[in-house]
This record gives sequence, C-alpha cells and structure tokens, in this order.
Amino acid sequence: MIRVIRSISFIVTMAIFIVFTLHSNCFAMSQGDIAVESVFGQEIKAIIKLFEPKGSDNLIGTLECIGTDGGSGRFYFRRLNLEGIEINRAPEVDGQVRGLAGPFGGIEPLYDEAEEKITGFRCFASRRLGLGTTQLWTFYMDAELTFLHEARPRWPADSEKMYQPYSMITFSDGSYMIFSSDCKKFYMSRFNADDTIAEGWPEMKELDISAQSGGYIGSMSNIRTAKISDNEIIVCFVARSDQEYNLFIAKIDGNGEHLCPPLANYNNINLYDDSLGDIVLYQDDIIIIANTDGVDESALYYLRLNQDFEEVKSIRYTSSTTLVSMCNSMDLGETVYVGDGVMNFEFNPRRVSINPEGIIYICGAAGSSNGEYRRIYSMLIMIHADDGSLANEGIIIKDLQVNPGETWNNSLGAIIWTPTGAIAGGRFGDKQAMRVVYTAPPPPDPLDIDNDGDGFTENQGDCNDSDNTIYPGAPEICGDGIDQDCDGEDLICPLDPSDIDDDNDGFTENQGDCNDCDDTIYPGAPEICGDGINQDCDGEDLICPIDPLGDFDCDGYLDRNDYQIIREAHLIHLISGSFDPKYDLNGDGYLNVLDLRTEVNLINSYQGGE
Repeated sequence: MIRVIRSISFIVTMAIFIVFTLHSNCFAMSQGDIAVESVFGQEIKAIIKLFEPKGSDNLIGTLECIGTDGGSGRFYFRRLNLEGIEINRAPEVDGQVRGLAGPFGGIEPLYDEAEEKITGFRCFASRRLGLGTTQLWTFYMDAELTFLHEARPRWPADSEKMYQPYSMITFSDGSYMIFSSDCKKFYMSRFNADDTIAEGWPEMKELDISAQSGGYIGSMSNIRTAKISDNEIIVCFVARSDQEYNLFIAKIDGNGEHLCPPLANYNNINLYDDSLGDIVLYQDDIIIIANTDGVDESALYYLRLNQDFEEVKSIRYTSSTTLVSMCNSMDLGETVYVGDGVMNFEFNPRRVSINPEGIIYICGAAGSSNGEYRRIYSMLIMIHADDGSLANEGIIIKDLQVNPGETWNNSLGAIIWTPTGAIAGGRFGDKQAMRVVYTAPPPPDPLDIDNDGDGFTENQGDCNDSDNTIYPGAPEICGDGIDQDCDGEDLICPLDPSDIDDDNDGFTENQGDCNDCDDTIYPGAPEICGDGINQDCDGEDLICPIDPLGDFDCDGYLDRNDYQIIREAHLIHLISGSFDPKYDLNGDGYLNVLDLRTEVNLINSYQGGE
C-alpha cells in the first residue's frame, strides 16, 4: 500500500498514459502497446513463465496465482497460453483454494525428465492456523492444476507466530530451499526432492545477522534471493535496527552459511519497511531496485554492486538527476495537480524482471497528493541494467483517487519478461485483479541505424555506413574509385592536356608519347636507325648496323682511328711495295690516295657528314 506521502516533490521523466476504466482495454504508445484486462479475483499475486522442453527458451505460456479474498487468504491458479487464453484453472468452487494466506511464496514447474514436459507444479505459501499464526506449506498440482495430495511439508509443527513466505530456490539435484521470516528473524529450510528435510538441517535455520544489526532487529521484510550457483546464493532484505531501516545483503552457500564477502549493511540509503523492490543478477553484478526516503523527496533507487558488495553505480532518480518534472505535463482528468507545487509523487517498486537484452522491467505503485486527497497509480517502468538509464518514459496503467484516510491499493506486484515485452499482474483498488500485457515496439531496422555517425542511415541513402566520409552530399574526390557522395559513381577528374592523344597514334604524353604531334612517334613505334629521330621514345635514336668496310680496328665504328690505320698502311706500301688487299677500298688492285679518300667518305657518311 502506498503510504500517505509527505509534502515532498518527487520528479520523474515520464510521458504518461492513463486508463480510467475497469474493463479490458488496449492502447498504443510510442514505446509499445499496453493491454489491460480485468481478471476474476482481487489481485494477481504471482506469474511464472512456462517453457518446454526444460531449460529451453521455447515459451509455451504462463501460470498465474490470483487472490480472491484478502480477508480469508483464498486464491486460485490458472494456466494461459501465449495468446493469454485460459486453458486450465484449479478445480475449486468459484476457482478458490481455501485455507491459504498471503504473501504467496512461489511456484515452480516440475518436469518429466525423459520427455522434458511439464508434469506439475510445486507451490509454496503460508497457511493460516489461527489468529496471528500461520504455518509454511508446500503443495503440488498436476499439469492440469488438479491438487495431487495433502500439502507437504507443513512447518513449523507448532506454530505460534505469523510466518511469511518470501522465496524458493531449487537446486540441480531437485532439492529446494525456502526463505521466510516471522518479521523478526530470517529463516531458511531445505528439503530433498521427496520433501524430506535435508540431512543435517533443522526444520528452520536462522540466518545470523547479529554482526551487522547490533543484535537487535525490530522488524524484517521483503526478503529477495537470487541463485548464482548451487553453492552461491544472494539474499537481500530490509530490517529495522537502531530505529532505522537498513538494507542487508549477504552471500550464503547451499547449507545456509555465510560466504565472503561478509554480510553488508547499507545504512545510508534511507529505506523504510517495504521499500525493497527486488534484486536481479546482471553479468557478474547484483542489481537492487528499491525506494528511498529523502529530506525533500522520495525516490526510485538503482544500486549496482559487484560480488564483493562494492558499489559499481547507484542512481537516485530525483529532480536533480536524470529525471524531469512530471507535474507540469501530467493530465489526471478532472484534477490536475500543477501550479503551486502542491503535487507530491513517489514510486514504490514491487517486483522486477530482466530480459536477455539487459532491460529491467519494474512494476509497482506510484502515488501523489495535493493535501486534500491522493491519487494512486499502478505503474510500469523500464531501465537499462547496465547503467540504470531509463529505457522508456514510464507508463501509468491504472489511476485511482482516494481520500487521505483511505487505504485502497492500486499496484502491480508481479511481472515477467517475455520475448515480446512483459506481463504484469496486480490489483486495482481493493476489489479487482488486473493483468497487463506490454508489447515492446519492434526492434529498429538495422538499415535505420547510423552506424558511422555521419548523420545518414542506409535507408537514407548512405552507401557505406561504416565510413563517415561517405554519405549523400559528401565532398567527392575525383578519380579515386570511391563514390563519396553516394550518387552511384566516382567523380571523373577534369582532363590533363597531357592525357589527350593529339596525333591519334594511341598514346598521350602521360602515356609516354615523346612527340604527340607526329603519329609515327610513340612508345614502341618502328625505329629508323641513324636518322637522328627517336621514333620509339626510348630516349635515343637507333644506331645503324656497321658496314665492316673501312672498320680496320674492328671496334664497330668508323672513325679517325680507321683512317690513321689505312694511311699508315699506304705509307708502308710506298716503301715496301706490298699491302693487305683489305685496304683496297675501291677494288682497283692498288692501295693509293683514292683508297684514302674512300675511307674519308665512309667515315663521313657514318658520322652524319662530320
């Protein structure tokens, strides 16, 4: 129940969606769709997901526990398929199971291990014995929700207290542990798969918290548990010591003994008796969702701890953090609490559920007051487990106006995540159970995500969304083979004059044409030797083959050396009268001045007339 709220101003960032009718209804919003259904009974106490085969992610439906009479503690079970259609109900008169009292502890599906099908359910609750006394009770139903036998076990045998069941954890061998409290002490009970008390265990074992509580516990509430492994269990609860409500967290083994780190007492969070919402495990950390009191305002609280219970991050959602005033934008129908700052607001989380994507669904109750009367809301909020940031703007499911002295409830107290969103259950007022189905918006089209941060997505024409220099209208670099502006082609660079083939011989100057005005000159063109023109553009004219006539020193050239040789041969001939016929260049049978002249002509002809 929402407390009468002090004159505080709690400010939240929320676009609010309100449904005022008690009848089944559905409405859409930017964050997804909400369907609200009135259910027979006063309150949906628990919802669990049903999977087949065991351990798979194949969701086949849900099982719900619904209270029908808060005074007598009656409730019934019903099983629904994925479409929310009821397929089984506990076969009792008017759907009621008599003799059970809340709070409801837990429900666990049981499987035929061979077929991996659900064969029944084990349930844990409290059973009223008399005024102010209850007994803890485990009982069974088959898959069609027929009660199989008398409940077992029931404990303690001679109850003189009001025992409240809170949580049940099942181990890999089929045994299970029950967590409960008599509002003063924290109890654990462990049973084998056949419901006999585990070896070495008493009927109820107390968790020792005296080291951190100063030995005095005025009251205890809201025990929450999470199993890391069969031998590592996180337990969290609120207890009053030294006139203050403190948050306690411990790690215990399968025998209920403390593990390291030791029990931690967070005494600076300003809690009250029912302000602990729930805990979940995320990656290797523990996330606690609660409501805290403050000097000026009450606030939703996110606390992330590592497994040494050291704070990783905490957020107190107030006007000074990430949240913005809801007062100035929320229309509550006939009454709008705005203007003079008379609106006080708080959100009390009840239960949470975390999906594989790290979204934490938080359900609970919210309240506001203008001093004359209060409004109480059933509410759903989603946050990111990683950093506590809001994943939606908040949804008010039901709105109820009451006088300050009235104690009507309006709250969502059970929630599960589903592949498409979440299902929550609770109550509207004191007389009506309600079921809420939230369908999350479809995930964004990957082509609508700007992966490179250039301001454009693929659906907006970005032709390479992994490169922020490429997008529609981007500066284009010509001739690099990349289409920067996404127009379908690379930009052609302006032509360089040296890229033009002026003589049409198939080559430009940039391709090596050494005379682009003569179509006989280009790389690889036929070369004419000795004409002084470099037709094939290899950097030099081709030297013509040497006629051996006149090359007397056999060096491949006709030059002055050759003339000197024939001149000396002529002098020797004049003295001796003999000569080598190779010096008879004109072939007249003599070596004379005519042959010397012939040699001079050959040399001049070879050297271009030099």
